[in-house]
Amino acid sequence: MNLTFSPETEVFRAKVRAFFESAFPADIIAKNRSGKSLTTEDIRRSEMALGAKGWLASAWPEEYGGPGWSVEEQYVFDEELERAGVPTVTPMGVVYVGPVLYTFASDEQKAKWLPGIRDGSVGWAQGYSEPGAGSDLASLQFSATLEDGTYTLNGHKIWTSAAQHADWIFLLARTSSEGKKQEGITFICCPMDAPGVTLIPIITIDGKHVLNEVLFDNVNVPEDYRIGEEGKGWTYSQYLLGFERTSYARIGGKRAMLRHARELANAIPDGGNHRLIDEPAFARKLTDAEGKVVNTYAQHLKGTDAAVFSRSSNLRGLLDTDHPFEYLGGISMAVKYLDGEAPQLYISNMRDPRKARLQDAANFMAMELRSVYQHPNWVREMMQEDYAGTLNMLKTINNFWGWQVMDRNVVRDDQWQNFHEVYVKDKYELGLREWFEQSNPTALAQISERMIEAIRKGYWEASDETLRELVEVYTEIAAKHDVYTENRTFAQFVADKAAGYGISAAPAPDQASSAATPPPEGANEPQPQGEQVSGQKLEEVSQEVQDSPLDYWLFMLLLPIAAGFWHQGRRARA
Repeated sequence: MNLTFSPETEVFRAKVRAFFESAFPADIIAKNRSGKSLTTEDIRRSEMALGAKGWLASAWPEEYGGPGWSVEEQYVFDEELERAGVPTVTPMGVVYVGPVLYTFASDEQKAKWLPGIRDGSVGWAQGYSEPGAGSDLASLQFSATLEDGTYTLNGHKIWTSAAQHADWIFLLARTSSEGKKQEGITFICCPMDAPGVTLIPIITIDGKHVLNEVLFDNVNVPEDYRIGEEGKGWTYSQYLLGFERTSYARIGGKRAMLRHARELANAIPDGGNHRLIDEPAFARKLTDAEGKVVNTYAQHLKGTDAAVFSRSSNLRGLLDTDHPFEYLGGISMAVKYLDGEAPQLYISNMRDPRKARLQDAANFMAMELRSVYQHPNWVREMMQEDYAGTLNMLKTINNFWGWQVMDRNVVRDDQWQNFHEVYVKDKYELGLREWFEQSNPTALAQISERMIEAIRKGYWEASDETLRELVEVYTEIAAKHDVYTENRTFAQFVADKAAGYGISAAPAPDQASSAATPPPEGANEPQPQGEQVSGQKLEEVSQEVQDSPLDYWLFMLLLPIAAGFWHQGRRARA
């Protein structure tokens, strides 16, 4: 499969590339490419250059100073950053603690910490692991005792990345030993220069200083440095983990390193007489059994048992936009393509931070349908919106269709049937048929078209009576309001079924134009026709590509969410 970016995204790519080539500190790029360790000053200059452009907090919401980029733009930005040799953004501030702060912190805390994270002037470290609490994070013993408005911190953090460059550290501390071990953990921020904080470097086998031990001996911090409620740190840490796992992908960098390895292997070194790539043992490392270039992205996805998608807003679920089925559903389709079996899909439901839970995607979908999209109160609200309401109902059906295409395990026949009963047959007797015909009859026709297509393609095993009802509604609306479809196969199917049912005025299959009821002034949202799945266009392409056949699409899907079973396994061990 291949992802083709839109012309607008390619214009964005050119803008980012031009900045890195002409305006970013060239000496930092040169030092980073040479493999030399960056100093704290280097890191600050690098990240402040991005911050001054408004590009450091690339995934933050606009209300907190983010640039408002689409997921495609974020992917392109990361790819161009790696391609240019710019140092990877230190994730502890902008990727990890930043989202926790703008989601759970007080207004005063946001004002204190977010600006320095956003502009790159303040560095952060993460204090999670301890000598006896690594993957079993809930077993941590680092303590925080509250007295007279001050927490006293005592304990030992280890494997703390980039702590030597940090001004602050966010950490998990045990404030209570009662109840479940996850319940007594609190999320606290501490300045690295506080009295009693000692940093011990851990030098790795390559001679690099990346990791550290951090000791806390009666370190005092104000109670105001606690984020959220005491004892709720485990909940906040799980929210953070959804951001942490995506930060390790570094897709652009891995592609650049592989490309560099191939270039070196294909060259004859000075004084040499043959290429490394000609040695079978080495060539096998860069090619598969058929001699094709290794698809590292696909290899990364193979063996994925589960994928997790976070939801922290009551306004966002699985059907409100096309992103969930594009990314979570897309990962499911990709893994099934690679392994022959789709992974288990989960939703990390963070809508109530006090009761965070992991839910099966199919159950989450069923709950969302019952409580929102098939509930009479929601339908009534849509009817108050007139034309915009018809588009929201059409969008819901289109996104449900998207899930059906991407992962059939998430949707059920009875859910399609209930959409038919509620939206087409008006089982709540709300006057939907009249409302659709007055506001936007094309939307009802397209809703019916989607349902008929689900039956025609075998996605939905509906009764013959249901199919007849849908064909009749579509035929009546199409004839009365001049609604046509560009999907000739669908049009022929409806014409044949209408003739078989004795329904007159079936649409002619050779009509390729699409006439729709003109929208009210100012309503210009396009209405999809035919067989479309909203989002990026996925096309099957030849395997003869330079880097890999699934490269861009698979890992753009992977970036927005935490993929794999690592996250769930970590919680299970806790």
